[in-house]
Amino acid sequence: MYKGRWEKVGIKSEKEMVLYICDDELIWQQRIRKICEGILGEKWAECTIVMGKSGKEVLDYHGDIDILILDIDMLGIDGIQVKNQLQKKNRNTNIIFVTNYSERMREAFGSGVFAFVDKGAVEGNLNHILPELIERVCRYVKIDGLYDSREVLYLQAEGSYTDLFFRNRERHTIRKNLKELEKELAGADFIRTHRSYLVNMNEITGKIANTVLVGQQELPVSVRLRNKVKEAYRIFCRKNAGY
Repeated sequence: MYKGRWEKVGIKSEKEMVLYICDDELIWQQRIRKICEGILGEKWAECTIVMGKSGKEVLDYHGDIDILILDIDMLGIDGIQVKNQLQKKNRNTNIIFVTNYSERMREAFGSGVFAFVDKGAVEGNLNHILPELIERVCRYVKIDGLYDSREVLYLQAEGSYTDLFFRNRERHTIRKNLKELEKELAGADFIRTHRSYLVNMNEITGKIANTVLVGQQELPVSVRLRNKVKEAYRIFCRKNAGY
């Protein structure tokens, strides 16, 4: 178990972060752990590292997993099946896939997937990706002081009020307008797609045109904002692609 302390100005964590490494080959578990410990040591992140050798162990883990470094190709339940099960359970886990098979990237893409890492260049890629992901995990916004922004699919304006739609299908209404909330969520991967909608880019599951698919909900994209939304999402995807 690795433990350190996060001391970067402006970033606060309410609980110890959990980083889970899952690979069915022990040599890769140990190699990835060593890389992660080096990164965490440099960045002073408060973190517990857990290791597992199967998809079943991940799904049976009791507790939150903030970051999951996950092999795609494993015996039994593979990495893509783990990702799909975590999505169904609405687990707020950020996944970094590691693989030797880049052709499976399209199949693996989806909600909660932060990046893809080629095992042939795992150290260089993790040194680039992991610090950025740690910052994002620690810097999430408590909307209106109550709601975790990572759990929100999108926000919809209702006059002086705003409806928040969550991954677990709940909806909550708060007395703030969308303009206020757009400022509050600056830097938290949300994009204005329409005068009435603010969307979590991590939850986009389809192409952007006149509409955008967020989870299972099709939302409008205004003509005025369409190019801006496409460009912002292109940059977001490229930044998170890993290679």
